[in-house]
This record gives sequence, C-alpha cells and structure tokens, in this order.
Amino acid sequence: MHWNLPGLLSALRYSLLSPRDAIRQLIESDPPMVARWIALLLVAIASTFLMLLSLAPVPAEELPPTLLWALGSPLGLAAIQAVMLLVSVHLLYRLGRFRNGRGSFADSLTVLVWFQTIMLVVQAAQLAVQVVLPPLAFPAYVAGMVLFFWLLTNFVAELHGFASLGMTFFGILVALAVLILLLGFGLVLVLAVTVGVPAP
Repeated sequence: MHWNLPGLLSALRYSLLSPRDAIRQLIESDPPMVARWIALLLVAIASTFLMLLSLAPVPAEELPPTLLWALGSPLGLAAIQAVMLLVSVHLLYRLGRFRNGRGSFADSLTVLVWFQTIMLVVQAAQLAVQVVLPPLAFPAYVAGMVLFFWLLTNFVAELHGFASLGMTFFGILVALAVLILLLGFGLVLVLAVTVGVPAP
C-alpha cells in the first residue's frame, strides 16, 4: 500500500471490492507503530468534525444536553472519540484472542483505524446526499449500515483468521453491545462531572 492520496483511494476501492484481501495486504505492510497512533488521532479529529458538521443545522433547543455539550466542547468531543476508538481496538483484540484469534494488538489498531477511515468517507457521502438529495437519505443510511457490517465482519475474520463469517458477525454484535454499554456509562459519568447530569 502506498501512503499517498492515490494509494489511499486505490486501497479504499480495493477494500470495497475485496475486503479480506485488502485488509490482509494492509496488515502485511506493517506500518510503524507511531504512524498507527497518529492515524487514530486523525480519525478521531475527523469524526468530531463530521459530527459537528452534521449537528450544525439543528436548532440548539432541539438538541439533548449531551449533544449541546458536544457542540460547546469540540476538544472534549475529540478526546471522547479517541477513547472510543481505543476501547474498540482493545475489544477487537481481546475478544478475538478469547476466540483463539491470531491478530495482534498492533494489527487490531491498524484494522480499526482503516475501517473507521472508510466509514468516515461513507458518512461524508451520506451527509452530502442528505443535503443535495433528501429523498435518498434513508436508502443511503441503510446502504451505509450494510456496508458497515459487511466490511467489519470481513476485516475481523481476516485479522483473527476466522473461517466463518456468520460466527464472526455474531461476535461483532456481542462486542458492539458491550461497547455501547461501556461508552454509554462512561459518557454519563463525564457529563455528571462537566454539566451536572445525574449519574445512574
């Protein structure tokens, strides 16, 4: 994989067409560890920017306290995004190892960052469709969800050497449920400290 714009675009296209082959080649390219951490931070910043952009047209009075806090604290939101990604990497690594997967932590970091990069492109496209062609916003959302699970299932299966995509998909659903519970509880605690929302 070439680390420039044409190379990234080519890798993106290849990932959509042949996800297992693409992620295997990315893992085998073995990027430096510092590059992987920098990529994670950049993805967190890009995720924050997209989230703020999508919330910008919504009147403040229609937003719940959590999102109002996010709009007023972009650095805090970026930090939360980075923590979410880091927790996701650990879950991807630990749960895979629990199922006798072969993926390392470093490779789990690479896979998660690349997967999130692709999904950022998808989210940007969905946002553009929502603005330019509102009637197609829901089909674009559904297509994005299908792509989310298709790519993640193939990426995780290749990372850990799992043969069954069905069992891998089931494991992903369990991991996502755990992640949502952990992050939801953590977010409530953060809000309890910063804006006074009662903790559970």
